[in-house]
Amino acid sequence: MGEGMSELLTIADLTARIRAFVEARDWKQFHNPKEMAVALTAEAGELMQSYEL
Repeated sequence: MGEGMSELLTIADLTARIRAFVEARDWKQFHNPKEMAVALTAEAGELMQSYEL
């Protein structure tokens, strides 16, 4: 994408770019159900901090 960001991307295009990004960094080892659940829980906890009384 250039300066104008006028390029339209499909979901398939974005998915391919994300997969390439992950593969280039060897992140697949962290994309298993346990690690994803832990990450989701941590992010949800951070979100809930906004609602503490």
